[in-house]
Amino acid sequence: MAQTDGIRSDNISISSDLAETVIGPKTSFTGNIRSDKPILIQGSFDGEIVSTDFVEIAASGSLKGKVSCRELHLLGKAEGSITCTELLKFEVSGIFKGDAFVKNVQIIPGSTFDGTLTMSDMRK
Repeated sequence: MAQTDGIRSDNISISSDLAETVIGPKTSFTGNIRSDKPILIQGSFDGEIVSTDFVEIAASGSLKGKVSCRELHLLGKAEGSITCTELLKFEVSGIFKGDAFVKNVQIIPGSTFDGTLTMSDMRK
């Protein structure tokens, strides 16, 4: 499946111009983001993301910190803590080190996971 400049998966296809928040490929950002819209990280992010929607860390992207979202696709690098109420998907180029708390997980062969994984139905 070809990837353009945006978010893609088997069921989701959101270009960078449809994502409400985009950290571009040559951009570094330190801080916190809270959103109910899709977020695309193509550059470097250090901080916390809280989203009720979809987050993608593109192949050119890196994240250090904490993410809480509905669904996250990892094509780039991430280190820290990830919580997903629906799905965490590691694409073939994805590299993760840290703790993941998820309802569902997909780890594509070729991706790297170094840490702990806790699966729960996320019901309160």
